[in-house]
Amino acid sequence: MLGGGQAGYNWQAANWVWGLETDFQGTGQRGTGTYICPITACAAGPFTDSLTQRLDWFGTTRIRVGLVPVPDSLWYVTGGVAYGDIRTSETISGGTPTQPSASLGFNTVKAGWTAGAGYEGHLVGDWTWKIEYLFIDFGNVAGTGVTPIISSGVGFCDTHVCNLGTSFNSTLTDNVLRVGVNHKW
Repeated sequence: MLGGGQAGYNWQAANWVWGLETDFQGTGQRGTGTYICPITACAAGPFTDSLTQRLDWFGTTRIRVGLVPVPDSLWYVTGGVAYGDIRTSETISGGTPTQPSASLGFNTVKAGWTAGAGYEGHLVGDWTWKIEYLFIDFGNVAGTGVTPIISSGVGFCDTHVCNLGTSFNSTLTDNVLRVGVNHKW
């Protein structure tokens, strides 16, 4: 689920429309993954590594080009730049019975691209409605972290506290289908 607002400007020549739009929305979208390192691979393990990525908000600035086949009806394609706040959190748990859970956090505002298509039609007076599909690609999001772990000292490290390094690299894309209402000034 997402919600937000947009602003834009259109120019019309005969049956063609050219426009510029920008939008901003908050979202609760997220994805999770869990990875397990068994005791055979992690001498102080097993460990469970849970990773969650959230897209807290995003916006786009796009051009659009459309055709008005009949009055009050616009079919268009759109494309431009996208940007968003991507938050990644990681929790590592397991190991020896005395191993506390460790949490790592990463935050980045990332730019990418977007492209899509839509339809806008007359509603009443200066109001229009639209339905629009956007594909958004923020590219790769990567990070690394190190957390101390408690080891038995056998085959894993010489001391009882070692550092466990983790890393992630994910490709973040989004498919957005939205319905909206616009007011023409």
